[in-house]
Amino acid sequence: MSGQTPAMVAKKMESRLILENAGQATDTPPRPQEGAGMPTPPPIAAPPRPSLRLGILEKKNEPAPEKSAWEVGTKAIQGLAFSSVGDPHETTGDGLRFDNMKRGEFVKLQSVSGDFVLQTRQEPWVKNKFVTVNTAAALKMGKDTVTYDGKTNAITVNGKVQEIKKGSQFKLPDGGLVKRLSNGSLEITSPKGDSVRIDNGGSYINVTGTLSSQRKDGEVRGSLGSFDNDTSSANDTLGRSGNEIIKNLNVFIEEWRVQPSERLFNPGDATGELDPGGVATAEQLAEKHFMLKDIDNDGFLSGNEVTSSLRSIDLDGDGKVSKKEFVDANKAANNLSEPQATPFNFDRIADILRNKKSAAEEEAKVEEKRRARLKGL
Repeated sequence: MSGQTPAMVAKKMESRLILENAGQATDTPPRPQEGAGMPTPPPIAAPPRPSLRLGILEKKNEPAPEKSAWEVGTKAIQGLAFSSVGDPHETTGDGLRFDNMKRGEFVKLQSVSGDFVLQTRQEPWVKNKFVTVNTAAALKMGKDTVTYDGKTNAITVNGKVQEIKKGSQFKLPDGGLVKRLSNGSLEITSPKGDSVRIDNGGSYINVTGTLSSQRKDGEVRGSLGSFDNDTSSANDTLGRSGNEIIKNLNVFIEEWRVQPSERLFNPGDATGELDPGGVATAEQLAEKHFMLKDIDNDGFLSGNEVTSSLRSIDLDGDGKVSKKEFVDANKAANNLSEPQATPFNFDRIADILRNKKSAAEEEAKVEEKRRARLKGL
């Protein structure tokens, strides 16, 4: 590229970097699997994902495409399935995937009329305090409210404890239905046909489901995405106003934190421990991920702790990844324009770091030659 210095090239490449997550920690809740000692939710069919990218660090949000706040169209929704599983791995109707590692209660989904609402509570996992999981759910199905506490297995309907034995069902006053499957899982259906399944993994719950085919374009949205007539995930991160696509993942999730006036959980129920100090910075998240991976607790990732992906950020080639290398790799991607919500891509981060290092070395050589010339004058 004529007229561009190595530093400019590196900066351009830096702007295209995609931030990805360090992957699953070894001590994180597994996704449901057959024979794993917990019920396996039915497969969630989602349309092909044209793009999983979520620019979580854009300085400006984008205007929503030709839609006003909570405008409901006439066409059917494309992509009705959703899920929040494990620690929590979130999947929207159009297939956008990201991890919501926050604490507290969140509006996963709600309809414009309020006849369907799904809220969950996220708390630190008992097996790893750096990981959060869903521990309880509250649903509005028509005019009825159903809550489930994964810690106690307690079910309430409209504020009253309701015992539902395995293999039986309970009809909700407004026409919905709560089924208790033989394995203890719950299937809750709204009068309109929205379906939510809750599986208890012992120390966490998985929440999966599908919206009713009667729902229309733009009728339902939340932290699990905006459900519309297209199959693009690029516009799944609409805020409550519906007027902008929120490109910052932290801001988007916070947008859908449960407010006191809309809370469906029973009065007196724990609200879940909130994130201390608000939104965690990229550096803090990187430090947490490092601690999860540093099994030997020696301040280095080495041996089996270093995956092939992590080796790419071992820039000094000593076979170890220090905490500083790990954090710096993430900090290097903190202000880039197209980071992906999950997972961290250390290979691409390493490429950027190497390019920056090469550019700096090249500039140092140019400066050294310039000084040599000046000295010879």
